[in-house]
Amino acid sequence: MFIKEVDSSSIKSVAYDKDEGKLWLRFKNDALYEYTGVSEQVAKSLVSAESKGRYFRENIKDNDNFTCEKVLEEE
Repeated sequence: MFIKEVDSSSIKSVAYDKDEGKLWLRFKNDALYEYTGVSEQVAKSLVSAESKGRYFRENIKDNDNFTCEKVLEEE
C-alpha cells in the first residue's frame, strides 16, 4: 500500500492498496473517493503523470471498469 501527496491543482493525495485493487483520491476540496478494481499500473501511472487531473479524467473518472464510492463529503 502507498499513500502519496501529489502536486496537482485538483488532487491532494493518492492512496492505493494493491492487494484489494483499491485507489483512494482526496481532492483539494477534501472530498475522498474510493475506486475499486484499479490495477497497480493505473495507480502508478496516475502518480507519475505530468497532469494528475488530466490522467484521472481520461483514465479513471467515469470508467465502467471501476466502482466509485464517495467516502467523505466536502466541507
